[in-house]
Amino acid sequence: MAEKSPAELIREAMEHLDQPTTPSEIVRYVSKKYPQIDEGKIRSQVTICCVNMPTRVSFPENHTPRVANDPEIDCLYRVDFGQYVSFDPEQHGHWEISEADGELAVRKMAGEPSLVEPGKAKAVTGKESVPEPKISAKAEPVPAAGRKVPTKPHPSVKAKPEPAAEKEEIALKQDKEAEPEMDIHEALASNLNEVEDGLKPLPGDPAAGKFPAKLADADVLAAGKDNALVIVKVFDRPPEQQVITDLLVNLGWAHEQMKDRKVRAIILAPEVPDALRFATKTVPNIKIMIYEYKLVFSPVE
Repeated sequence: MAEKSPAELIREAMEHLDQPTTPSEIVRYVSKKYPQIDEGKIRSQVTICCVNMPTRVSFPENHTPRVANDPEIDCLYRVDFGQYVSFDPEQHGHWEISEADGELAVRKMAGEPSLVEPGKAKAVTGKESVPEPKISAKAEPVPAAGRKVPTKPHPSVKAKPEPAAEKEEIALKQDKEAEPEMDIHEALASNLNEVEDGLKPLPGDPAAGKFPAKLADADVLAAGKDNALVIVKVFDRPPEQQVITDLLVNLGWAHEQMKDRKVRAIILAPEVPDALRFATKTVPNIKIMIYEYKLVFSPVE
């Protein structure tokens, strides 16, 4: 039997999972049935196949303006952060990838695909538009296996700034960038097994202070099930390519200094740019994973 494409694996998983479901559950299903499939490829495919996911245009499959009516690839719909169902045009409306001023964007179409020129549909607002969280909501990340842990709000969970408040918005953003991501760090310390089976923290490992490229406060040093030393680089926004250079420096140093111990790295972020994904394709000791955010609404007492 011919090997199934990533999109076919996504559709198969959705046929067997309760909906709505999460990317982690999709990955679990596929990994259990097809252990030879790379988990990162499946997670990327979730974004590629989701008709109302803005970041799907970052992938080559969606670099051309088109109506999202290909059942082979346009098969998911996001109903909330980290919550997905099978895409049904009659229920969710018709979507497209359009282009304006050289920029690609995901939009809901104003009419039937046959009545709207692909790539030029007007965006419509309302219940079926790309979900935007309420400002008062609290965001929580869901690690690789779907367990909720507390953290600071996702960068997208904020009010759209008015022109007069732009300077204040910039200042708040700079303050946020200067803060160590200790909430995520503390959550990971007790949930590393969700990132990788058998992964345990090593808070007192002397190697941490000797790495040529300094580890950040949010990073975690851990031990794998195979007793390998694992550097978990944690980000609350898409990481830059410089992280690869830093990791290669540290991995090379560790390979030279700790000849009897394997050393590898995991990059953990809410979103991963294509450039970074491509940069790690041929580096066996660096693994990329994403964590998801889920909104939790609580009444104010």
